[in-house]
This record gives sequence, structure tokens and C-alpha cells, in this order.
Amino acid sequence: IYGPRFTIIPGKFSQMKEMLQAKNVFAVDGVVLDLGVSSPQLDDASRGFSFRTDGPLDMRMDTSSGQSAADLVNTAAADVLEQ
Repeated sequence: IYGPRFTIIPGKFSQMKEMLQAKNVFAVDGVVLDLGVSSPQLDDASRGFSFRTDGPLDMRMDTSSGQSAADLVNTAAADVLEQ
């Protein structure tokens, strides 16, 4: 509904500069950031964040990409997990 005034660029905050440059954007008027989890994410056991209910150990904000927390702790070397 905002047309060219608002563009969603999903990615990591640490890569914001590079992601903007890749789209030939070198200045912005504002930035909207999603900085945390919401109660529904914590309350839904299937999301893998809850410590009160049983569910998979996932802990990803975007479940369509990356490795789940369960996969990470079960496959990473101990020295990697220590970091």
C-alpha cells in the first residue's frame, strides 16, 4: 500500500549496508526493524522457543531458512558451541 516509499529487505542487521548497496540504495529516510520475539512466538510450542511446553528445539525467526537449534547442537563440534 506504500508503493515505492516502503521496501522490505529481509536479512541480517549486520549486513544492512551491503544489502542496501546491492539495491543501489545509498541513503534512506528511515528504517523499520523487528527487534524481538512476540508472545505468540513464545507461546506456540511448535516454534521451538518455549521453555514451558514441549516442542521441537528450533528457535529460528524464519523457519524456511538456516539450521534449527536442534540441528546445530546435535551436529556442531564442541568448540563451535563454546563460542
